Parts: sequence; C-alpha cells; structure tokens
Amino acid sequence: MKFKRRIFYQIHSWIGITAGLLLFVVCWSGTVAVFSNELDWLLNPGIRGGISKEPVDWKKAYAIFSAHFPDASILNLSAPPKVGYTIHGYARDPDSGLFRFYMDPVTYNVKEKTTYLNVQRFFRSFHMSLFLEGKTNIFGVPLGFWVVTLMGLVLLASSVTGFLFYKKWKKGFFKLEVKKGWRRLWSDTHKLIGLWSVLFALIIGLTGFWYLMEFWLPRPPYADASELPELDKSSFLEIDKLQQIANNAYPELQVQRLAFYNFDKGRISFQGNDGSLLVRIRTAHVTLDAQTGKVLELQKPGQLSMYLRWWETVDSIHFGKFGGFWSKVLWFLFGAGLSTLCLTGAYLQAKRQQMKSGFKRYRFLVLLSYLSTIGILIFSSIWGIHEIKGYGTDGAWPEVPLSVTLFIGLWILSTVVALSIWMKAVR
Repeated sequence: MKFKRRIFYQIHSWIGITAGLLLFVVCWSGTVAVFSNELDWLLNPGIRGGISKEPVDWKKAYAIFSAHFPDASILNLSAPPKVGYTIHGYARDPDSGLFRFYMDPVTYNVKEKTTYLNVQRFFRSFHMSLFLEGKTNIFGVPLGFWVVTLMGLVLLASSVTGFLFYKKWKKGFFKLEVKKGWRRLWSDTHKLIGLWSVLFALIIGLTGFWYLMEFWLPRPPYADASELPELDKSSFLEIDKLQQIANNAYPELQVQRLAFYNFDKGRISFQGNDGSLLVRIRTAHVTLDAQTGKVLELQKPGQLSMYLRWWETVDSIHFGKFGGFWSKVLWFLFGAGLSTLCLTGAYLQAKRQQMKSGFKRYRFLVLLSYLSTIGILIFSSIWGIHEIKGYGTDGAWPEVPLSVTLFIGLWILSTVVALSIWMKAVR
C-alpha cells in the first residue's frame, strides 16, 4: 500500500509541475465564464430592461426588429432570462455582419445594437478552444479543443491520485496550520481545497472530456434544411398564428426563444421550458413549416433516450446553470478553488523538485512549465485577435462598451500577473 501511495504521489507531482499552470488558465477562464451573462448585464446598460410581468409578444417583437433592421436576417430572438433583462437576439446584416440587439420588454423599443463580441462570447471561445476552433484539426478535432478537453483528463488524474496518496484524509477537511511557515500554509491550503472540491473536480473533468468525445460520437438527429430552396417570407403565416399552433401541439411548453436559423427556407422553431430539469432551452421545442403551420418536429426532453438527454444536460452541469443563480455561485466558488489548487500544487511540486533534484534540473522543469504555458497563450492570442476582428466590419476592431473591454483586459492582466507571481515565487 505504501508503494502504491508513492506511485500516486509521483504521478500527482509530475502533473502539478508540468500541467498545473495551463490547467490554472483553463480553470480560471471557466470560473469567470460561469457568470459571463451576468457580467454583460452589469457592464452594459443597454442589456438592462424594464420590469414586465407579461409574456413576450413575439409578433410585436419580430415586427419591431424587422422595421428597425429591414436589411438584416434575424437568427435568434429570446425572452429576458431574468427580471430586469431585455428581450435580446442576434442577426446578420449584409454590411456589418453578425450583431446583437436588445429590446425593452415593456416598451419594445430597441435599446441597443452591438457587435457579436461580448463577455460571454470571449470566455466561451477562450474556455472551450483557446480561440483555436477550426484551426489545425487533428483526427477531426481542432487543436484548441484537444488542449482544453485533455485538461479535463489531467484534472481527473490529478484529483484521483491526490486523493489516493493522502493518508488520514478525513482529518484534512478542517486542518489549516497558519503559524508554521509559508510552505506549510500552502501545503495545508492545497490539501484543504483539494478535499472539499474533489467531487467538483471529478464533475468538471468528466464533462470537460465529454466535449472531446462529442466530435466522434453519434450526434443527436436534426432536421437538415440545407437542400431546401429559399422562400418568399410574404407567404409565411403571422408569428402569433404560428405560436398558437405550437402551443396547441405542445401545451406544456413555455416559449423562451424563437429560432430563425432556417426561416428563409420556411422553418421556425419555438423553444423553451416544459418543467424538465438539467436541459438547455433548445431541448424542448416545436419546429413548424412557416407557410402551412405543419408541425415538422416536436421534441420533449422526457421522451429522449438517456444518451440524447445527456447531450442536452452536459452544458448545464459543466457551467453550473442547472440551479439558477445559486448553483452558479457554488460553481464559481469551487472553480476559484480549483484555480488556486493549480497554482499552489505547481508551486509545491516546484519547491520539492528544487530540494530533490538540484538547481539545474529544477530550473529546467519550472521553465518548461512556464514557457510552454506562455507559448500556448501567445498562439491563442494571435488567433483570438483574428476571431475578435472577425466580429467587426471589414476587419476592424468591433465596437463594444468600454467597460466590457476593460473587464476582458483586467482578466487577461490578472492571469498574466498570477503566472508571473508564481514564476517569481519558485525562482
């Protein structure tokens, strides 16, 4: 048993010093991503709307969008996710490209039009693929997805091996020595956070690795409209008439979003909530023929197989959306804990290698960990700039509220500072 503990300890140690810094970056970005929508609401006054107790008048909202943006093609129209938010959606303009718009739920006035880039988009792209989606595919998977999702396996291995070599772990839940030096304090802090967050780490590691498996596993079936011809929208039924048909077909559905992705081909989808737990808005939906009102597809979460239900559940679990605000708070706290674990673990293993292996080998390992992480981030930044400029017009930087720009800049700065402080501490 002692031999096994030593093996687990060695695996845990090597993970900490070789992958700890990159794992910190991934965990730290995911932690902030949990509250990305709320941060957009806080940083952009245009997203804040009046308080309305009435359901969205979808016909009116669509008519006002069409009048306000006559040349644009709407893709998505969503009800306010919470009280105080706007009706919102995004659309594509032939000149300015993809954009977001926000509409007051009381007056239905268009409050603001912004580029597609916001806090949510930045952290979604960074956390899921380091902005490398679609770049350098390996076995059909973009390089960025390989890096991030394999960090899920790293997190799993680190959590399991750390738990298996920890003797008398039950006493560690409340153990924190503060008067026996910095190294002992960091060690106890690392163990304390690790024990309290081991279950969370397993959840995040497994769901994170699932995103890699999605590239190879059979995907949920969907109605392919790619071969359908474009139709004259004047022949379509009114939105309220289509909504009534959807309500009759699926009475339990509380419509929260209208999907117009194939609207030019006569398809419209009413999506929302029927009381099912742990699913995305898109899961419960009715898709209609916009010309005839014929029900083309009706999907209820309760009728899905376990496999298909899991496809619609994993996102809610990974980002802590399943329980509203308080589940997000819990996920944020545990995510901050995991981020701290990555830095303290890498620090402790670097110091142990320094004492065990001598100065030269120790320096090599530290520099390898630090420079490989910085190298990946530089590569990510190059493609990140490319993606962000793609949200602007003619390759220009997209216009976003100054507060959003400052927040993203401060997050980048905090990440660089944390890595730099780590490097200075282990020198």
